[in-house]
Amino acid sequence: MALTLTITDLADGTGATATIAGSSGANTVYTQAFDGDLGSGAWTSGGTRSGDGDVTLSLAAGHYFAYVVNAGVASPVVYLVVTTGASSVVKQILDAVQARLRLIAYSDIDAANIEIREIRTDENMELPCCIVSESQLAVGMNPKDGPLSRDDVVYPIDVAFFAASNRSHLDIGQHTLWLERAAKAFRNQRLSGVVTVTKCEVTPGIPVDRDAWVSNKFVGALTLKFTSRETRGLT
Repeated sequence: MALTLTITDLADGTGATATIAGSSGANTVYTQAFDGDLGSGAWTSGGTRSGDGDVTLSLAAGHYFAYVVNAGVASPVVYLVVTTGASSVVKQILDAVQARLRLIAYSDIDAANIEIREIRTDENMELPCCIVSESQLAVGMNPKDGPLSRDDVVYPIDVAFFAASNRSHLDIGQHTLWLERAAKAFRNQRLSGVVTVTKCEVTPGIPVDRDAWVSNKFVGALTLKFTSRETRGLT
């Protein structure tokens, strides 16, 4: 049996439970905080145990990678999110979208310039940049009946790219590639870190905003529509 590691968020802001399988003898779980630059953080020991079972990881709310080492053999690296349990579904989605976009590692957009905002604006941002926000154009569908007395709720999220442009038409390859890679990162997939999200539909937006282009700025966007299967009633 192959060495594996699965992670369950405690959803209270204190950490997660790492479950080890396929081991014998001493195990050490290592974690790395993820802030947008893959591989830039230090790997630290999150806990040890002998044989298969659980290890409690004490971690602040945020995004992480983890793996376990047993007898010199390392498991595949897994991605995890530690939450407080108090975040709304839409805030969890926004955080997860930002983290995945940063994983793309755009060579020409700094990870720090992929930011979540209340509205789609590049105000006070260094260009080029990417803004993640709730969509002001797309409307979430009315909840549909799902199985087991749950509802399928759609949350539309805009991903917009901003860059300086001199109207030379020479940047079209670069700008369309930003949108293409973002679409591929989410299309017809679940969303790591948001367990209620079952799928994502990508809706093309305006590839080039004409008014911005006339003002020597590129603005292009797409909308991600996440379907979240949620319980009903007061919680």
